[in-house]
Amino acid sequence: IIILEKGKIVAQDKPEKIFTNDELISAHKLEVPFVYQMQKELKKRGIACKNDLNEIGDALCRLK
Repeated sequence: IIILEKGKIVAQDKPEKIFTNDELISAHKLEVPFVYQMQKELKKRGIACKNDLNEIGDALCRLK
């Protein structure tokens, strides 16, 4: 993923690196994709999972 600001590259990396960088996301007013939002919320609850919809769905089903 490449993030541009006024025609200049400000960040370039894999999606996992870009979308988990809260400072970068906030500074450039970007919206994090749903799958990364859910992964972050699950991590807060002590549930580690990959950014895969099936794995996130399974993790959500395990929540009580």
